[in-house]
Amino acid sequence: MGTQPLPELAHRGWLRSLRIFTVLSILLWSVAVAVFSERNIAAAIMLAPWVPWCLVVLWLVRSNPPKKSGLALAVAVSSIPLPPLLEMVLFTMPEILSEQVDLLKSVVMGYSVVMGYLVLLTIAQVGMVVSASKTYYSLKREADDLFKLGVGFAIPISTFILITLVIPYLQQGDTPRERSAAASLRTVATANMTYSATYQQGFAGTLAQLGPPSEACPAVSSACADLLDELLSGVNPATATPVRSSYRFAYVAPNPAPSPDRPNATFSVTATPVSPVWGIRTFCVDQTNVILSDTSGKMRTGTAGGCGWPIGETIGPL
Repeated sequence: MGTQPLPELAHRGWLRSLRIFTVLSILLWSVAVAVFSERNIAAAIMLAPWVPWCLVVLWLVRSNPPKKSGLALAVAVSSIPLPPLLEMVLFTMPEILSEQVDLLKSVVMGYSVVMGYLVLLTIAQVGMVVSASKTYYSLKREADDLFKLGVGFAIPISTFILITLVIPYLQQGDTPRERSAAASLRTVATANMTYSATYQQGFAGTLAQLGPPSEACPAVSSACADLLDELLSGVNPATATPVRSSYRFAYVAPNPAPSPDRPNATFSVTATPVSPVWGIRTFCVDQTNVILSDTSGKMRTGTAGGCGWPIGETIGPL
């Protein structure tokens, strides 16, 4: 026996919930678009379609019983953003938002406000998908149910793909985060030159060795040279790949613990955007003290012997 639909009256409570969560989603997506429109036009364009999609959903489910095409679109519009939202709430944003000073300068929002917003938006999207699904399957089955669901998912997905293709063209010029990433690499390279001249054991083995003293290294030495701040060096928060201005920094050297007998003659440090929304260029600097930029959008990595980017790619001195 197949699953039987619920009595038709059962959809009314879920329909009311769907309308409430849809209105909440409209307000929250509108806030995101308004915030990013003044600071990152690419991000604003990527988020903007969710506002009219939710408005269409609200219009299509205004009747009782609602149109199944509206419910199908509601399921799609609410479920598609869920994976990136959950990833941001659980992993990405806590790490990015730990850089309080930089956040206040770039986004003009506090940690708790941003995290509260993301959690609230996630709740609204979960509420939409659950309410829409419950309402959808409480109504009588129709022959074209699967087709409606397919169309419901195809509309936002195709729009999202189109916008993703357009984003690189909007990001051709420097963005504030890209400029900040390049400046940070210049700071790391300068600090490493000073480190090499001071301790006579070549370049540092890790970013932390260029950072300030900590509980693990209480006094300035080759293990904590106090040449970088605690965020960029990955001392606080403790990480081998720190994030600043939405760029992740990765440092590589031949010897993690250099000494006069085993000096590091080479190194590389790359800066890659945590999301293409924040920038499309990857940057790298090494012992040549020349910053390279790759505008191809590839997430490049450096090597212990230097940046090592092959000839023929879209790279060059900055």
